[in-house]
This record gives sequence, structure tokens and C-alpha cells, in this order.
Amino acid sequence: MPKGSLIHRAVITGERSHNVEDEAAEATRALREMISDGVLRIAVCGKDESGNIVTHHVEQPGPLPTWRVPHWAQEKFFDEDRTRFLFLCCNESEAQSKAILDRMAADAASPKLNEDIESIIALHHAAQRLLQAKDVVIPFATELTEAIPCQRPESRRAFGHLLNLIKATALLHQYQRETDGSWAGGCCRG
Repeated sequence: MPKGSLIHRAVITGERSHNVEDEAAEATRALREMISDGVLRIAVCGKDESGNIVTHHVEQPGPLPTWRVPHWAQEKFFDEDRTRFLFLCCNESEAQSKAILDRMAADAASPKLNEDIESIIALHHAAQRLLQAKDVVIPFATELTEAIPCQRPESRRAFGHLLNLIKATALLHQYQRETDGSWAGGCCRG
């Protein structure tokens, strides 16, 4: 893909191999580095113009939000993977499954009109266009460090995840938050 093709694109992966050997860990190294560094770097084999096999170095800048859809009961996470993801767990109760089935049946019985779907998409696009690039400041960030246990090295990435989550929330609520006009582009307070 042309350089820059992955900027602001989402990477969605399904379940990965349940193998916990070094080979499986190496297979997902590029994904871990992409999440941490915001850039995908990988070396792949291919042929040059003469037909000789050569190594091509690929570098695609991000940011690249990544979603993984594991089956919680079966998948074992590598510790290095676990510290790079924010885990969102769903309700797997029988009552929730019934509610989902009921909703799917209702949608199938009276599907949305194409105009309704287009209207919803247009509304979301308009909301995204209204967002302005802002520097986000978290004035209480220092106080948050007191609430994070530091006994394990995983706290370093977890704290970064927490700060980025607060920044994203503040940015999305920029019209409801106090801003500081002295900054170029403004400053949202988380």
C-alpha cells in the first residue's frame, strides 16, 4: 500500500493462535510495535525487478487504532500483548443474549430505510468535521499517579492508556469543556 495509507485507519483482528510458544509471540511482534510506536515496521520477502528474492522494509505511519476480538474463555494473552490493550468486556448473560436476539429480530422485521441510514452517517460525519485540533491538558494528571499502583512495570503502559483515554474524551467533548484561548488552537482541559 502507498505510504500513509494506514493513517487514521482501524486494524481489526479476530482470534489469534492459542499457541504460546516463542514463534507465536514473534508473529505478533509487529502488531505490538505498531500499537506502541504508532508506526508499522516490518521486513517482508519479495522479488525485485530482476526476479531475485530480496527483503523489503515496509514502514507505514499511524496512528493505528487496533481492535482484537478474542474469545475470552479460550484465548491466552501474552503479557506483552496484555499491556498494550484496553479491555472492554461485554455482558455474556442469557438475558443480554435474549435482548440482542430480540433487537436483531425487530430490525429484520422492519429494516431501516436507506435514507435513515444515510442521515445517520451524515450526522456522524458532520460531528467529526466540527472537531478542531486541540492540545489537551490534564491538570489532575499528577494526582492520578497516586491512584496507580507502581509495583509492576505494566503500570507504565496502563497509565499511558488512562491519560490517552482522558485526552480523547476531552477532545470529543471540546464544546462542553473549558478551553484556554491563549494556546494556538486552544487547550481543552480534561
